[in-house]
Amino acid sequence: MEIKVVDHHGVRIGIGPAGEKLLLHASKSSRLVEACGNAGVDRLILYPENLPVGFFDLSSQVAGEVLHRLRLYKVRLAVVRTPELELSSRFGEMLTDERRYGYFGLFHSLDEAVDWLSGG
Repeated sequence: MEIKVVDHHGVRIGIGPAGEKLLLHASKSSRLVEACGNAGVDRLILYPENLPVGFFDLSSQVAGEVLHRLRLYKVRLAVVRTPELELSSRFGEMLTDERRYGYFGLFHSLDEAVDWLSGG
């Protein structure tokens, strides 16, 4: 699993490839942690297509499993959403809760995600 690394104001951030599947199943989320470790980053930006099916449907428990694994290894995740992305009704509630802890955020642009990750 390859991620691109960028430096933003001295902060190294990994970025998943737009348009490509990186993680097919939540049970394999340790591969994201491994990719971050190999790249020497603890901040990661992904696109919806990089994530397993069901990630944005809270009832599937996919997001919870992925985010839990990343949090265990102190990897912060920002996802750049697309306009057509549909979220489950409870996903917004979970997002609000997650943002309080600073480990997960959902953004409308790559620039917003980079700024958030490099600011904390």
